[in-house]
Amino acid sequence: MTRQLKRQRCVSCSPENQAMIREAASNAGKTISGYLLDLALDDDPEIHDLVLSPDEQREIIDHVRVLAEVCRVLQGSLPDHEGLNLFGVEALMRRTS
Repeated sequence: MTRQLKRQRCVSCSPENQAMIREAASNAGKTISGYLLDLALDDDPEIHDLVLSPDEQREIIDHVRVLAEVCRVLQGSLPDHEGLNLFGVEALMRRTS
């Protein structure tokens, strides 16, 4: 069995970010490498949200439903609405106002 050697990798960041990373690693009791690897490989959703919360998801769905209804109403009330996209609706609204 051959042992794989660890190789150094570089991360570019500002001096301010480097100081923040150093402090966070120190506070976690880890080396900078260990801290960054843990963040990259074992990100914890309790610490860093990976997805929207259920309430945020519902809010987006509600807004999409409102937009879908607006589109339905616009398509039904505009002449020659077949194939009309948002830019077409905007152009028609400018002409009629």
